[in-house]
Amino acid sequence: MPRDDFEPLVETNPLIRVAVTGLGRDDAGTDLAPESRGDRSRVIVGRLVHRLFQAGARGDAARHVLIDAASRLLTEDERGAVLDRPASAEAAADLFSRMWLKADVRAVFDGAECLYEVPVSLRRPGGGPDGDDVVLRGVIDCVVQRPSGDVMVLDVKTGAERDADTQQLAAYVEAARALFPGAAVEGRLVYP
Repeated sequence: MPRDDFEPLVETNPLIRVAVTGLGRDDAGTDLAPESRGDRSRVIVGRLVHRLFQAGARGDAARHVLIDAASRLLTEDERGAVLDRPASAEAAADLFSRMWLKADVRAVFDGAECLYEVPVSLRRPGGGPDGDDVVLRGVIDCVVQRPSGDVMVLDVKTGAERDADTQQLAAYVEAARALFPGAAVEGRLVYP
């Protein structure tokens, strides 16, 4: 009987797919990140900090300018989800400013080309619970391409430091090495 090209495909050897952020989960699958267990406003504040970096804001700008910029970066859905928009914009502006004002953070961006929100998938042989291959999927906050050709993976964190952060960064660096073969690739966590 001829095969119907419109039949559903059956995956004979399915790969386990895991979010890179899943590397920070305990054995029961509970997310260990405090911001994912609690107030959605904290997650949105983190997104606003990322967007301020992406928008090219300057952390030495007047506070009211940064607050206004953060307010404008809220999406319509986020406006409805945040109970106190002014407080969220203020928190994002303050966190961003503290990060941006660090000389070593600014130095990473000097003369570099930045790619923001870079989606990646990475196959890890034997990385599953039963030794099966897994595909890690995630989004790199920022890939910085230096004029020298070196690459820096920046993972911006707005919460407290967690062990899972270094696991997540390591996965992103591994993915960036596949994206930029031959380039020296380093990773950096940026906290307020």
